Amino acid sequence: MILRMGSERLDLPAEIARMHGIPRRVYEHWCRVAALEDGIPTLEAFQLKAVAYADPYISLVGVEEDPRRYRMLRVGEDLISHYGADFSGKCLDELDVRNINAIIELDNDIVATRTPIAALVTIGLLGIPIIRLNGIGVPLVDETGRISHIVACTTREMFGFGV
Repeated sequence: MILRMGSERLDLPAEIARMHGIPRRVYEHWCRVAALEDGIPTLEAFQLKAVAYADPYISLVGVEEDPRRYRMLRVGEDLISHYGADFSGKCLDELDVRNINAIIELDNDIVATRTPIAALVTIGLLGIPIIRLNGIGVPLVDETGRISHIVACTTREMFGFGV
């Protein structure tokens, strides 16, 4: 039985130092582009190809309104491998995966606050940590300034068991 041991939403940018690896690099790219754009970047300005190193871990989520839904426009190979399915084209509320409501809540926060959100989640078995998820979600806007996309980047770190 897999149990969620703990998760925390990080207060950005104060806690960005706790992030590591590819999600941190994606966040730093977003910050550089946001500074050049003088605000939240568009998808075109963000340029997914600029974070090609993160391609297996990147998901591009479209933000739909009336009603608010999140459509998976692109799913990275790491998530496809993890879930055994490509969710491209599906809305998050259509997926039958663990913790989907928590993911929708994080996306709602990104849209409401118009700021990136980082999350560290540790998953364990019988109280022993097995996997740590390190993730970032960054907002992108359309030409009207509405949050139109979220770029999510999540990596998994497996804990070893010493003998």
